[in-house]
Amino acid sequence: MEAPPDQTQSGAGWTPSQWKGREEAETGEGYGVWDYPDGKVYRGEMKNGKREGYGTITYTDGATYMGDWKADNRHGQGEYKYANGAWYRGGWVKGNRQGRGVCTFEDGNLYEGEWENNLPHGEGRCRLLFSLIAL
Repeated sequence: MEAPPDQTQSGAGWTPSQWKGREEAETGEGYGVWDYPDGKVYRGEMKNGKREGYGTITYTDGATYMGDWKADNRHGQGEYKYANGAWYRGGWVKGNRQGRGVCTFEDGNLYEGEWENNLPHGEGRCRLLFSLIAL
């Protein structure tokens, strides 16, 4: 299960009318709300028209990311909640799960440990859930 890339960059096609913030609308500086044309909504900090600092984005399918941003990418610590109920909480680097993190999958299985390029990597532990079916 991969966190979807954030392909709609804040700074791309920047228009002040899409930014509702306490700071300067002309440049998208400070804290505010960014309404994307496709229905996504970002609430948080921006710098030079890009997501930078702490913020939350809600995707059109109901998934959310809440955490740190750098240069328009999930970067630092954050939590991604998938629309199917799965979630990942931990480190992010340039939009990818990286470093230490915990993920529960849609089926209830859990992985806690190291991540690299969105995949479990290195030391970690799994908790697998299963049920027995009587025949």
